[in-house]
Amino acid sequence: MNSSSGGREPFAASGGTPQYTTFTYDALGRVVAVAVRVDAEETNRQIHERRAQAETSRRALEIERGITGIFEAIENGMYQPAMKARMSELEQQKAEIERASCRGSGRSAGHAPEYR
Repeated sequence: MNSSSGGREPFAASGGTPQYTTFTYDALGRVVAVAVRVDAEETNRQIHERRAQAETSRRALEIERGITGIFEAIENGMYQPAMKARMSELEQQKAEIERASCRGSGRSAGHAPEYR
C-alpha cells in the first residue's frame, strides 16, 4: 500500500501518480453517489406514479359501476328523480378523471362518450 495515496490501493489501469489515483477514486465515488441518488429518485417517482394510476383506475371503476347500477335500475323500472342528479355527479367525476388522465398522457379530452 502506498502511503501517499491516502491508504488506498492504486488503480492499476490509471497509470497515474498516487495523487491522481486518489482523485480518480474520489471522483468515481461522487459519480456513483449521484447515480445512486438519481436512480432512487426516479424509482420513487415511478412508484408514486404507479400508485396514483392505480388509485385513479380504482376510482374510475367505482364510477363505472355506479353508472351501470343506475342504468340497470332504470331498465328494471326503478327510476327516481334523484338518479338523474347522481348520474350527473358520476359523469362529472368521470370527466374529471379523464381530463386528468389526458393531461398526464398528452391526449386531448373530449372523445369520451357521455351518458345521458
